[in-house]
Amino acid sequence: FVRRTRLRTRLAPRPGAAAGPMLAPAPVKAAAPDPERLLTLARGLGDQLIASAYSDGERTNWIGLEPVEAAYRAHWRVRAMGADLASGCCGPALFLAQLAALTGSERYRRIARQALVPVPSVLDLLAERPEDLAVVGSGAFTGVGGIAYTLAHLAVTLDDPEIADWVERAVPLTVAAAESEDEVGLLDGTAGGLAALVAVYRATRSPAAWRGAQACAALLLTRPLPVRPGYARGAAGIGRALMDFADLTGDEDCAAAGLAALRSIDEALPALPPCPSQTSWCDELAGIVLAHAARWSGASSSAAKAPPVAHTLSGPWARVLTTPLPDDSLCHGETGAVEVLGRAADPELSGAAAGRAAALVEALGVRPPRCATPAGVVTPGLLTGLAGIGHGLLRLGFPDHVPSALLLEPPIPPRRPHGAP
Repeated sequence: FVRRTRLRTRLAPRPGAAAGPMLAPAPVKAAAPDPERLLTLARGLGDQLIASAYSDGERTNWIGLEPVEAAYRAHWRVRAMGADLASGCCGPALFLAQLAALTGSERYRRIARQALVPVPSVLDLLAERPEDLAVVGSGAFTGVGGIAYTLAHLAVTLDDPEIADWVERAVPLTVAAAESEDEVGLLDGTAGGLAALVAVYRATRSPAAWRGAQACAALLLTRPLPVRPGYARGAAGIGRALMDFADLTGDEDCAAAGLAALRSIDEALPALPPCPSQTSWCDELAGIVLAHAARWSGASSSAAKAPPVAHTLSGPWARVLTTPLPDDSLCHGETGAVEVLGRAADPELSGAAAGRAAALVEALGVRPPRCATPAGVVTPGLLTGLAGIGHGLLRLGFPDHVPSALLLEPPIPPRRPHGAP
């Protein structure tokens, strides 16, 4: 489960992506999909995940495709899933726990819990080998921060005190990784550690998570802003992480640095030519819009200081964002696009969300889900696979019950299962 090499996950458009036609454009004013239909589709994906799992009755894991980067070209390897959130067991565990909370299904709950059984051993090994922490990193998707984030979610969603204890073990490891790593982005670096610990604190009120978030924020302020503008490894994700921390703590230095990061994108964006390939969540336009929309849709006092250019995209950029995509994934595909469009302030973008969602639901009713892998090969993970597609469907149907994993939102305490008397 412990990664021995830094996962520089290449989540840009893939060669050999899913075959077949893209979704047909849907009417802008289409009705939002029925939540019951979305839940049925999500349950089908949950059942597919369980059917493809390997279990000994006590622990559960999957074989999946994992993207790695070598010589600036996308490569994939087949392996038992690691412990991270992006491509590891934390992704299916998170989705199945959310599905269990909505349906009351003990089956989904049990498999979600079993998927995390090896995680304490991973944390123990990292504590014994601190030199590995710089390799694993604190990132929210490929690092220890994502493990802490997932554990906090399942501790709350499943009301599990033992998992809550594991959260407290993951928090100091996230800080130690941040102190020893070079990466600063949300995906694999210190901004991700910060965002994860802010979510952990909001969920648990853990003093250790509070102190850890302060440490990560202080580290992030000392590091130069990356040139790239994107959400996963660039200025958009860093800016949003700093401003979320500022909202929590009132830290004016972090608010100023976060605002400067987002403004740097606004200044650069008009010079970029709109291109249909620039739509992914990770390093391209969709993630930039997502960071801005989430930041400026809140009630933060810092949010009111300057509306960003990217927050009011229109014309050619809007047409790029409303172009159908070749897969259904949370990172590159339709579920991620609908999340972005639904949060945008521009009417041309937000109005397209229901149409895209309706087209996605119609497509999933007549064909299998398409993962963001070569030829659409099925993989279980969150960003490119079934867990993320299922999570996206739950977000569409039950946004008040299912927090956004892309935005690293904290867990929502479960209510009565959907449809229960």
